[in-house]
Amino acid sequence: MPANRWPTILTSSLTGRRHLRNRCTVLLGLVLLLWGLPGCAHQARSASLAGTNAVDGHPPPVPGIEFCGSLELPDHWPSHSAAAAQPLGGLSALVWDEDEQSLWLVSDRGRLHQTLPVYDDGQLVDLVVVASHTLKDSSGQPLSGSNVDAESLVLDDAWDGERGNTALLIGFERDHRLQQFNTQGYPIGDALRPGPAQSATRNAGMEAMTRLPDLDIIVGLESPPDGGKAKVTRLFSLDGKHHWDYPLAPATNSALTDMAPWPGSPDTLVTLERAWAPPRLTITLKRTELLTPPHVSTTTVFSLSSADGWRLDNMEGLAAMPDGSLLMVSDNNFSALQRTLLTCLRLTQD
Repeated sequence: MPANRWPTILTSSLTGRRHLRNRCTVLLGLVLLLWGLPGCAHQARSASLAGTNAVDGHPPPVPGIEFCGSLELPDHWPSHSAAAAQPLGGLSALVWDEDEQSLWLVSDRGRLHQTLPVYDDGQLVDLVVVASHTLKDSSGQPLSGSNVDAESLVLDDAWDGERGNTALLIGFERDHRLQQFNTQGYPIGDALRPGPAQSATRNAGMEAMTRLPDLDIIVGLESPPDGGKAKVTRLFSLDGKHHWDYPLAPATNSALTDMAPWPGSPDTLVTLERAWAPPRLTITLKRTELLTPPHVSTTTVFSLSSADGWRLDNMEGLAAMPDGSLLMVSDNNFSALQRTLLTCLRLTQD
């Protein structure tokens, strides 16, 4: 989602905030020091969502999930890495590639990152970059302007046992379309423009996308489309055969930001919502069963709010991992007053 849709915490009291982003000025350094933010760090480091809820430095128990590690990512990849000094931020979607044993992340500034999460005793402890590329147009030039706003991601040929043939289907908003790319960021074929997405508002398009065993690719709009019911957005199958009415969480301004398969269920999703109603930020995770269209059944797994002491951020991406865990990533809008968080979760309910 573009930065102008996400009012960053505290920036209402700072003039000229766009000129301060990602700069280690003395004033910004003082703000970051007071708020415990990393400034211009260039290494992933352990982080926590717990805030004032921390118990011995760890998040308190949350029914329905277990936390399995959280990282705060830098604003650029380390200088000694495979993507030395390339920008890292604005992350909107992520997905696991079994054949390449890689985690792909896409930025709403048009950059694709191939990475490897590192675990120690089941806990997420690091993220190593393998490669970083810009997304390009048919002439080989980096995407720009209204064409660059990448928001959702699924993979093709990532589980067929062959290396080197992965293709990435990426959803864009503002110019609502789906486009396939190779792993170096070059487009493959023509863009798709699904009919159900064309009634989406400009900055609330195909934010969520995943693949289910029986229904294949499922796409979700961030917010209710033009002419739709309040607090109800749209899910649809890419083949055009099915659509569902998805009820958003009660929190003010709740929006669907991503979804992933519910482990072990062919017709059930894990759906992620974010609600920003200053000064409150709420993150909601649901179990969403797809019933006979247009019906769904949703059950809230958790709803965490900054009003209750949680130190959250703009959670936009959700990926299912082979071991049944989930990875959740935040879009920092390239603001020094936000964090790029990569958090591991394990569902504890069937």
